[in-house]
Amino acid sequence: MYPILENILYLVIALNLSMGLWVLIKNPKHAIHISFFIFVFGISSWTLGVLLLYKTHDFVFDPLALSGGFITFIGTALFAYVFPSRKSIALRSYILLLPILVASLGIPFHVYIQRIIIHSNGIIEPVNGPLFFVYALIGIVYFVCAPLYFFTQNYRGASLQEKTQMKYLALGISIFTLFSITFDVLLPLIHIYELNSFGPISSIACIGLTSYAIVRHQLMDIKVIIQRGLIYSVLFFLIGIIYVSLLFLSESFFDSSEEISTPLYAGFIMLFGILTIPHIEKYFRRITDPIFFKDHYDYGKSLEELSKIMNASQTSLEMTSVLLNKLREIFRTNDVRFLPTTDGKKPPETANNLKGINAYVIIRNETIGVFVVGNKLSGDSYTQKDRQLLRTFAELASLAFEKAELSETLKDYSKSLEKKIYARTKEIQELSENQRKLFDDISHALQTPLTILKGSIESIKSEVLTKSNSLHPIEQSIDRLSRLIREILVLARIDGNVSTETIRPIPLSELIRETIDYINIVCTEKGIQTFSDIAPDVYVEGNEKELEEALINILSNSINYTSACKTKKLFIELTHQGTSAQITLRDTGIGIAPEHLPHIFERFYRAHERDSTGKPGNGLGLAIVKKLVEKNKGTIVATSTLGEGTEMKITLPSAARPTTPTLPVPTQE
Repeated sequence: MYPILENILYLVIALNLSMGLWVLIKNPKHAIHISFFIFVFGISSWTLGVLLLYKTHDFVFDPLALSGGFITFIGTALFAYVFPSRKSIALRSYILLLPILVASLGIPFHVYIQRIIIHSNGIIEPVNGPLFFVYALIGIVYFVCAPLYFFTQNYRGASLQEKTQMKYLALGISIFTLFSITFDVLLPLIHIYELNSFGPISSIACIGLTSYAIVRHQLMDIKVIIQRGLIYSVLFFLIGIIYVSLLFLSESFFDSSEEISTPLYAGFIMLFGILTIPHIEKYFRRITDPIFFKDHYDYGKSLEELSKIMNASQTSLEMTSVLLNKLREIFRTNDVRFLPTTDGKKPPETANNLKGINAYVIIRNETIGVFVVGNKLSGDSYTQKDRQLLRTFAELASLAFEKAELSETLKDYSKSLEKKIYARTKEIQELSENQRKLFDDISHALQTPLTILKGSIESIKSEVLTKSNSLHPIEQSIDRLSRLIREILVLARIDGNVSTETIRPIPLSELIRETIDYINIVCTEKGIQTFSDIAPDVYVEGNEKELEEALINILSNSINYTSACKTKKLFIELTHQGTSAQITLRDTGIGIAPEHLPHIFERFYRAHERDSTGKPGNGLGLAIVKKLVEKNKGTIVATSTLGEGTEMKITLPSAARPTTPTLPVPTQE
């Protein structure tokens, strides 16, 4: 035996015994744990006997191997008898073990194995004794027939979960038995003894994973054991077949000594295993996953997908529908429901009557419903991982339902608030429109009699031949009242957003020049000098009539408050910088006191009792200017020094010069 194989067998024995003791210590009074330890102890004894036989070539260790086999038979039969629900073994059941105990008495007399033949390459060949068939018969009865019988009997009265466990456990033991018989019974019958150690080695996967499942998962994850055991057994079998084939080829084609060929082939097998076993294992795992893990899912990935659904859904109804579909996909079942509660405390009656697993959704210490997951389509039982996933999901669903509830409440409140704002805005618009109409009506109602009254005064003045100016105050009052009505009418029109022209690019440079030409007549009469610096081709986006009216109002104010001053100058400047155009209007008039300057754009606010012409103002001119400028998306700023003059700066957003369509040139006939 090669040293590496010897060390592997020592490791297998140590691991098997450690895991058997681990299972026994977890519950030393439970029949399943006891019988499993007997089974592991028997395999470990058998393995140790085979190892010592190969290592020492001393026949004295043969009884140890045979005794281990008998103990394995006992452990297998007991385990099959008590599994899955018996907690103790009845005393009468031990009577069934009497044939094994009686047969074991023949071990010291070598009636099963008479002696061993040691070949030159170190291979041991046992020579069967006269009662070897008894040993084989006991093995078949207690290692195959009895477990099959007990499993069949226990299977009939088992629950669905227990039946699933028994199927997988029986399959796992059968696979282990198959490969043990292959390497340690069938191959020796055709005089192939080199692979005897692979039988004991193959036990490590089955025993190790089975013991872990018993203690940690109560055999619920036995599928992993079976899949891994099957894969490793197939790998061992393939390596054995290749090794035997190489030996046969060596004997057929070469005459080299076994001392050279055997290590050579062993090295080749090792190299072959290193290069191919990972890929073969990956392949077998891929093709067996659909068989053993048809209901398998990734716990973290599934929980992440459920969380994404809950975060993306807006309403409880939408979220519930998508979640039910996802749960059906994860648990491989057609029966997934969400049953809402009626009183917030007790679960629905129907939830307790449905098969499967369930989890409750609780919000603010009140149960709002329960997710019920019916039986799997495969008939498999739900694992602890399944239950944990559903419980974790239900906790996340509680937060998601609460979030959806708050979101729906916020939406309803938002819609209600939106309706109220819309109704209030409409009401304000109606009030504003009614106010504007009232101003219009009042203005028109007053304007008509004032016009008639002024016409009558003119007639009287022409008819009465007198130099008396007694009618002059009346005429001034009528003019003032008429101007007030006109200004109120303009403000009402501005407040009501009534515009007679559409917004379009305006040639501001041209508009200012035309305005200057218009006021120059008045300035000349009053002795006011005008100075202008107008940038060419400046365009702004706005209403031309409104901007013209704003300019005239400001210039009229400047003329009125400059005409009586010693220095009579009026400066008009237009500049263009970046995306804005700036109009600067500066005069050398009487100026505005600092305490009045912040209020000059307020309605009916008058910084001066009378202008330079002696006509009292109405306090609406600059208010109209500010409204018109702002309506055209501009700003106006006033600065002034009392006794020196006032400066107004209007800033407006500039616009691109409109393209003028090119007219076709007429052709001569």
